[in-house]
Amino acid sequence: MKRVIKNILGLMVVCVFAACSKSSDEDILPPPTYEYEENPTTLEGTWHLVKALYGLSGVVEYPAGDVEVYFTENTMEVKQHSHNADPKGTQPFLDSGKYTYSIFEAEEPGKNNRLLIKGSELGPYYFYNQDMLVIDYGMAYDAPGYYFKKVRTLYFY
Repeated sequence: MKRVIKNILGLMVVCVFAACSKSSDEDILPPPTYEYEENPTTLEGTWHLVKALYGLSGVVEYPAGDVEVYFTENTMEVKQHSHNADPKGTQPFLDSGKYTYSIFEAEEPGKNNRLLIKGSELGPYYFYNQDMLVIDYGMAYDAPGYYFKKVRTLYFY
């Protein structure tokens, strides 16, 4: 009988220590590694916000995968994984959620197309520059510009 009680108490002690452990999957697994596409030519796919230019407020850089945008043919989904409003009070791109979009093609050669989000009549310009997608809400007029890199593959080690 004493042996049974000892075994039960021993098992309970082990369970208590296991339940109180602070380790989690995030502590055990390393963060994913991303490989980015060079010279992207289409919106469809997964994009990571890497930096934002807020005019006179300066440039804010974002960790890989913190803000993701998934473009399909006519919808985009924004996921903000760990982002809270940064100290300057700026909002990185759009709130998490799904949005419809359409493309307004530039009528003149050399001009940038516009991204019409949620049926807007006048959306931001977008263009590709140095392996990045740039969504420009009017950087020349102190409005924000967002720089994204297109994810080619995702590696977990």
